[in-house]
Amino acid sequence: MGAASDKLQLKLESLIERACKALILEINRELRRKGTGTPVDTGHARASWIPAVGAPNLVEPVGTSSALAQAGAAQVMAYKLAQGTLYLSNVAPYIRRLNHGWSDQAPVMFVELAIARAMATIKAKLGVDFGLDSFIADMGAQGAGGMASAYSPFGDD
Repeated sequence: MGAASDKLQLKLESLIERACKALILEINRELRRKGTGTPVDTGHARASWIPAVGAPNLVEPVGTSSALAQAGAAQVMAYKLAQGTLYLSNVAPYIRRLNHGWSDQAPVMFVELAIARAMATIKAKLGVDFGLDSFIADMGAQGAGGMASAYSPFGDD
């Protein structure tokens, strides 16, 4: 019984690793997609999406350099569960404003919409449901909160 349970555990870990890698990389792809992803003026905000393993990236890329993003994607591809959490971060100082509708090139909450699209893609491809329905419900609540803060004199940036 021990060998069978060990084999099952390895299969489950492999599926989880594969699904997590696929999700982070798919979110990254969606956020870089022209038209529905990160709005582009100089390209810096889009270049600032950096995948990472174990801790979020806190280094802002120079201009539109993709070196950090490529290094992060390579880390994600080699990811094992024991390494901890996968991250996709953006430290461009204006990314929150962009997500709140600062640019008319992308919809308000384009980040959350990209995550939802990526979750749906991974569910269709791998059969793994990361909780898409509850995420979409939470998105609606966040959107209402974001609208309220956008009209508040105390709103965040």
